Amino acid sequence: MQRAVNLSLGSALSTIGLTVPVVLAISVMTGTPIELGLSNVEIVLLAVTLFVSHMTFSGARPTSCWVSSTWSCSRPIWC
Repeated sequence: MQRAVNLSLGSALSTIGLTVPVVLAISVMTGTPIELGLSNVEIVLLAVTLFVSHMTFSGARPTSCWVSSTWSCSRPIWC
């Protein structure tokens, strides 16, 4: 079960955390306008996802309390 969860999280990270920023960077460098096809709410959710990914993978390792509160609540509860 742990291996399956790790594979799914790795797939999500590579898709959301790497592909979208690379495509956006290429569009900025080439001057080509890009449309993600997302509504305003979905753009906010994408930004939150990228922010949480950044917070998770940079700096200190998150504790199990932080992870469980992040998955169960809309905002983390620090223990």
